[in-house]
Amino acid sequence: MPVPAIAVAIVIAIVVGALLYKHRGAEPSAPVAVVEPAAIEIADAQPAATYSQLPAAGAPMAPTARQAVEGIVAARAKAQASHSRSNAHLRQAVGQAYAAEQRDSAWAAAKEDELRKILAGAGMAAAGVTADDLTMQCRSTLCETTAKFSAPGAAEDWVLAYMSSLGSAASSSVVSRAALAGGGTRLTILSKAR
Repeated sequence: MPVPAIAVAIVIAIVVGALLYKHRGAEPSAPVAVVEPAAIEIADAQPAATYSQLPAAGAPMAPTARQAVEGIVAARAKAQASHSRSNAHLRQAVGQAYAAEQRDSAWAAAKEDELRKILAGAGMAAAGVTADDLTMQCRSTLCETTAKFSAPGAAEDWVLAYMSSLGSAASSSVVSRAALAGGGTRLTILSKAR
């Protein structure tokens, strides 16, 4: 009686698996070239400075190092300015869209209730920060939340807690910060909520 092909395949697989398992930690039979990391050269690479080669704190910088640092600082300032302009345009566009929307009373009232429940939830309570003054108004797709804070840093703690608590209640938000006369911060958050 002939042995089915599947039985032969199973036996072969078991034998090969056993051999592989038996030799899993053994040395390879063919020599393997080992390259030490120190033997790898990178063309035109400059050696890294060691701590003993770095100038002491307050010591004058070499002109080339100073130029490099000034270039990095200038590039960073340029990128930050570009980012600030982009954000300003975004805040303006979303603000204009909010101002142009009509209020969908049924949806807006339900969404405002949902957002107030988020504000009363555990995530906001864990932050331990409350706004001195809070207003909220939704239109047909966008909601505006304005919060005022007198304590330094309270606005940032609050906005982080609020944004992380929103979850699926808003698909995206734009945050504006303004300094108040006499100290404190006013946050305005425009959220795409529909």
